[in-house]
Amino acid sequence: MLTCALAVCKAWRDSLKSSALFSRIGLWTSRYGSGSATDGVHISSGNVLRLVDWLPDVTAVHTLALDTGDKHISLDPNVVKKALSRFTGLTSLSLNGKKISAAVLAAVAKQPYVANLASFELGGGCAAKATAALPLLSLASRLETLQIDNESATFVLRSLANAWREKRGGAAQPLLRSLKFVGWSSMSKSICPKLFCELSELFPELEELHTAFSLSSTCLSVTSAHAARPCLRLRRLCLDSLVCVYGSVHLSTTACGNVLRTIFAAAANVEVLTIRHGVMYVSGKDRKQGKRIAPFPGVDGALSELPASLISFTLSQISLLSTDLDLHPGLPKLKHLCFGQACGDGGLELALELAADAAKCPKLTRAGIFVDAQGLSTTTLLAAGLTDEEARTRQSGGYLPICLDPAVRMRRAEQAVAAQKARQPVCSGESEDESHMDEDKDEEAGSPRED
Repeated sequence: MLTCALAVCKAWRDSLKSSALFSRIGLWTSRYGSGSATDGVHISSGNVLRLVDWLPDVTAVHTLALDTGDKHISLDPNVVKKALSRFTGLTSLSLNGKKISAAVLAAVAKQPYVANLASFELGGGCAAKATAALPLLSLASRLETLQIDNESATFVLRSLANAWREKRGGAAQPLLRSLKFVGWSSMSKSICPKLFCELSELFPELEELHTAFSLSSTCLSVTSAHAARPCLRLRRLCLDSLVCVYGSVHLSTTACGNVLRTIFAAAANVEVLTIRHGVMYVSGKDRKQGKRIAPFPGVDGALSELPASLISFTLSQISLLSTDLDLHPGLPKLKHLCFGQACGDGGLELALELAADAAKCPKLTRAGIFVDAQGLSTTTLLAAGLTDEEARTRQSGGYLPICLDPAVRMRRAEQAVAAQKARQPVCSGESEDESHMDEDKDEEAGSPRED
């Protein structure tokens, strides 16, 4: 809208005097795009303070997403510190980029608005790590959403929980509801399983957690069902990996079952659950010497302890059997089910059985079930209702899960054909108007896109 008002529609320029239009701002360098959901503008160091001066009311800005760039092009850290001191009404702050250093975080910690922050995000591309942000975060006792890396995660989270309790009078619990660990790999997002079991005591209000484990044979002893402490308010849980990708091996079926039971016990009321086992790294040199990726483990009957509160469940890189849920009493709220890579024929058979069992999963239909078809047998795919052509295509088509509802697959195929036609250039013998008319007819014949 800003670009349109300045460059296109002069009648809109008076609206730029309204401070309500600029309550959410995102800034990043022209080369380095921001991953924030906040709308923003590309900017250079020389224009940052000019933009701040141009704003109708800088105190009305409550959300700021700032990406300082990478080694190729970046914002001046001195300019960044001056700009951050001007936004006095912030309640949400997202920082990313190589120029977000410990000095920048120290400057932010001196600002009065830190005590009012409800959301703080420190991106995985920052030069500063979570330990450098600890003085800043200790002052943000009203924080509800936190995104950091996993450096010294146990020390940082325990320190924050104690600091926030003291700030809130000693007896009041921290308000943190959403916690996400970020980084370039699953290793940089991982936390110790022992810390995972303690989160319910550190942050009783926690509702959403996005992290990973780096399990090895030396730390499996702490992942037992009796060590888990239920986090009763936790509703969304995503574990990107269970194992340490580098220098580790896959879990055994028994160990994987114990880990899953620990997770289910800690997230007793979870509604959206995503679990990936992770794939061990095998270098080219190791492959030449005959080393191969180990088989993925099974669940050892752990799925019989799945929380009954589940609405959406995604499981990947774990082998399944069609009998893994036979002992489960039922999942009355389950609407979405996704079995990803390596779940095998057993995963597909299990999904079909759940869709057909109205007593165990009354809200689950084929339209809500997605299964990775790569590696599955043709017989199993045909039994699931796929055609010969679909079975051949899906078996070699990558890790994109397929929907078990044929109507959904047909609509998506039609949408893919329509999108391909839209990308094709207009033929020399066909007028542009005729081409647009054909596209309109295709859109009228197709179905609306699914959520």
